[in-house]
Amino acid sequence: MNLLSLAALLPALLLVSAAPSPRQACTLNWNGSSINGAAEGSVCRYAIRYGTAARWTDAVATSASVGKVCRKADKDRYGNTASVAPSCPQAGGATAGASQSEDCLYLTLYVPSGASALPVLAWVHGGSYFFGSDAAPGLDGAKLASSANIVVAEIQYRLGALGFLAPAQSPASADPNFGLRDIVLALNTLKARAGDYGGDGSKITLGGESTGASLIRALYGVPAAQGLFRSAILQSDPLNYGFSSTATTTKVRANFFTQRVFAPYSASTLAAWQAYPLSTILAAQAATISSAPNFIAGVPHQQPIRPTYGTNTLPSDPTAAFFSDPSTLPVSPANTPLLITNTADEGAGVVASGLPNAVPLNAATYTGVLATILDPARAATLSSPSGPYPLPSTDSGDTLRNTLSHVVSDGAWRCPARSLAANYAGAGGQVYVAEWTQGVKYPLNAGVSLCNGKVCHGDDIYPTFGTSPSPGALDAEASAAWGSFVNTQGISWNQFTSGSGVSGTDVHGIGGGAVGSCPDSYWGSQVQWDWQVYA
Repeated sequence: MNLLSLAALLPALLLVSAAPSPRQACTLNWNGSSINGAAEGSVCRYAIRYGTAARWTDAVATSASVGKVCRKADKDRYGNTASVAPSCPQAGGATAGASQSEDCLYLTLYVPSGASALPVLAWVHGGSYFFGSDAAPGLDGAKLASSANIVVAEIQYRLGALGFLAPAQSPASADPNFGLRDIVLALNTLKARAGDYGGDGSKITLGGESTGASLIRALYGVPAAQGLFRSAILQSDPLNYGFSSTATTTKVRANFFTQRVFAPYSASTLAAWQAYPLSTILAAQAATISSAPNFIAGVPHQQPIRPTYGTNTLPSDPTAAFFSDPSTLPVSPANTPLLITNTADEGAGVVASGLPNAVPLNAATYTGVLATILDPARAATLSSPSGPYPLPSTDSGDTLRNTLSHVVSDGAWRCPARSLAANYAGAGGQVYVAEWTQGVKYPLNAGVSLCNGKVCHGDDIYPTFGTSPSPGALDAEASAAWGSFVNTQGISWNQFTSGSGVSGTDVHGIGGGAVGSCPDSYWGSQVQWDWQVYA
């Protein structure tokens, strides 16, 4: 769900929030087939297969749907046998204690009773491109669907090496964006079959968090995505991470497919690669995630396997267009309202993950850590005593970690979000910007002491979906705003304009209070936006 290490995978249990409502009969006529679902109050949940694919080949649409796919033998909190699809393969265990399968291209639909031509929120889960699923904690769309009177559709897509790399023998080796094309296929399915589930295919809002939001940013540059969504929500998109060039992906592919774990087998054909045990694929993937950033220039930590531009699917990196001239994007800003949010302390969890409390932080480690994610000149600029992020005068681990967290939060999330929003507005786009000044601690952050008293990456998930363990005003505020945006493409906040700047003007504080400010004329000029790629 965020940029943290694989060791911090999502926990194995969906959290229970409100008391169950009376059950209803849940049956859907999908493309001529009767599909059974599970009731959650006045909302029905359905797991529907939208595509099938052999390993390292493109998915094709399927009319063969599934009503009840059980992750585990026990029943859900409403007494129903859970109607949830298996997760796409990921090392370390699937989210929510789920079974895993390469047959994982499913939509999870949350449909209010009596739905007819309702707007749709199509959600793309995060997970650094190599973990996560529709059943991650908090991603239960029933409450949001009910309160906003919308359909919530959650999209699973292929992950990691199975989703974004391909052996040379694959027909798609030069364009290995399987996961990205999976999402395009899912959106086409949602549009074409809208009448079956009570949605309006012309009123799809695409939303996602973390790398789920990054994938939506990528879709702005995908010609085949034109006309598939009318508005977008980017939550905690690490905007300083662009996508991979074909040259870089070629090196990452070599790192993956030449590993020693593949040596006992001969793989001179695609069929031979498809015959490898899944456990071998995942072991090689974990090794690439760990090693590639240390050996391949231009590969950032946490995201060595990611979408590739310079391909038929993604002709150029849309990140560059967002920061220069968004009007050149295949998906037009002028026709696509946008909501961008970040949490107040996005970087704290990343810093805590990379720098455990046992590591002493002082002048040497502060500049050294900066040097691992920046080129030396940029690291020196950031730590300059006359700059906005000087080394604190006291040698306190907490103080230094907080300073580093401030750098990461500003540089990867807060400041590029506001710069991008200003460019988007300048290109004729209707855009809203918000910062979560309050949040609900996400399970990934439960044991992170640096996140105590902060709103860390992922702490917006529960209130977004109204699934907080103890729902309150924050859930109500978020659900109302997201519902308004999906239904009307507007929110009762100030719109962000090309002149709003980076100080926090026209940035709404979700939860109240002041939002953070960015140093003026710093990020994007003194320190360029692409700083992570110099890891």
